[in-house]
Amino acid sequence: MNQINKFFEGESIQDVQKKIDEFTLPDYRLADTKSFIEKDKVIVLATYVPSKEPQFTWYEPNNLPTTSYSYKPLKEGVTLEAQVTNLLFDLGISPHLRGFKCLRAALLLIVEDSTYLNALTKRLYPDVASKALGDNESRNGSRAERLMRHSIELAWEGDHNIKRFVPLWATKRPTIVEFLAIVVEKCFSKAS
Repeated sequence: MNQINKFFEGESIQDVQKKIDEFTLPDYRLADTKSFIEKDKVIVLATYVPSKEPQFTWYEPNNLPTTSYSYKPLKEGVTLEAQVTNLLFDLGISPHLRGFKCLRAALLLIVEDSTYLNALTKRLYPDVASKALGDNESRNGSRAERLMRHSIELAWEGDHNIKRFVPLWATKRPTIVEFLAIVVEKCFSKAS
């Protein structure tokens, strides 16, 4: 971040404030000020930062734009677990990662009972850990959370379909709850 520091001095704080208000830098905004009194002068250190901030586009849930990636459901008679596995693979989640199993278990649980989205740490993560990681790690929900976050992060960092699934995800990595909620809503809302 390129910041610019500038000193202003005057007889009173009002004089200095007037000088600060008159001073302009194109494409910069005032971020912080620090005041000092030295002898009979007021000195203010003003810090300016670039005013160009990343702009995110927020969409209403019912007005999501179309994306270049669309999920194609499998043929009739295919199990829900196979559909979830296929979707995660299409989005770029590597099946050799342990987080893949955790995400698959989480999606299956949420499709069956959507209230899991309201209690991630108390219900979802421990249940996912017991279902996907086995008995010896079943009590550690934080491990399941970390594995899911890592899998999503790896898919997002690579150039996979996860960035084309939702336009916002092209610039911002989804959180676990965003990923799970949007995948369930877009792909499995009829199944729940």
